[in-house]
Amino acid sequence: MADPGDNVNGDLVTYAEAARRLVTEGIRPHMTRQAVRRLHRVDPEFPGPVFRAVSAKRADTTHLVLFEWSQLRTYFLEQDFTPGRHKGLHDGLSARVP
Repeated sequence: MADPGDNVNGDLVTYAEAARRLVTEGIRPHMTRQAVRRLHRVDPEFPGPVFRAVSAKRADTTHLVLFEWSQLRTYFLEQDFTPGRHKGLHDGLSARVP
């Protein structure tokens, strides 16, 4: 995982902000923070976080995950979300636009 100051343009987003921007920019008609989080967990092609804050008491508990917006935007623009084509929200498979 990269240091937050290395090679990022400073436009970092959370799951919720990513979902909001995807809808605002017209990339997706509907998106929730839960759907973004699930794609992050199941799709190996999903861009990795540039920052992750974990609990001091429980190392397995993450409090904040930040992503580079330009990488997420590119990822979602390349996805084929035609019903039945993109499996990332269901079984962990990713379908790319040919």
